[in-house]
Amino acid sequence: MALTAFALATGNDLVHSLVEGSVVAAMGLGATSARLSRTLRALIASLGLVTSAAVLTHLSGGYIEMHFHFFVMLGVIALYQSWIPFLGAITYVALHHGIVGVLDPRSVYNHPAAIGSPWTWAFIHAGFVLAASVAMIVTWRAHETSQAYTELILDSTVDGICGVDATGVITFMNPSGARTLGWTRGELVGRPIQDALLPRAPDGTPARFEASAIYSACTDGYTRDLKAQMFLRRDGSSVP
Repeated sequence: MALTAFALATGNDLVHSLVEGSVVAAMGLGATSARLSRTLRALIASLGLVTSAAVLTHLSGGYIEMHFHFFVMLGVIALYQSWIPFLGAITYVALHHGIVGVLDPRSVYNHPAAIGSPWTWAFIHAGFVLAASVAMIVTWRAHETSQAYTELILDSTVDGICGVDATGVITFMNPSGARTLGWTRGELVGRPIQDALLPRAPDGTPARFEASAIYSACTDGYTRDLKAQMFLRRDGSSVP
């Protein structure tokens, strides 16, 4: 809808505007198909994202500033943490800038050098997209390594460690903690801590997370001594 509105705002007729927007919408719809593999859906979604950048560049008359949208979309594509969407985006940029740059150069570029040598500038742009992609991949690989190292430390300790967010939902439980409480990690992560681990009120209703020291620590950032805090095992017995 946003692309269609932008097309109308730049003076295009309704049919042209709808076609521009529907191309990206069709790719977005295809990326939601449950019958396709995750990799293929990621590739389709990535191509849809760079297509939106191509459409914006075309509608602007090849303004170089609109090319920044390609790099914004790379940041979104990086969330897939996969080379295939990146390679699809790089190939798309090279072919789009080269082929469309030859057929209709002013829909891709707005300076004489690129209009005169579209393939040269296509590879220049694709090269920068490749460089940005490599930088992003190196960054998330380093993050993955750091995260794996942290998880190894937490998983190896004999102490039970539980992580919760500010709403009381359990976000992490190490194996030792899960064993102590009689649950599996998969059963606990994603559940409100007051439903599974905090003692219930005398009438059987779940404890109020907001009344716990854990909540106070989450909201004000100060350390709390939880030695007096009781937790429930799966069988109803308490810890400590």
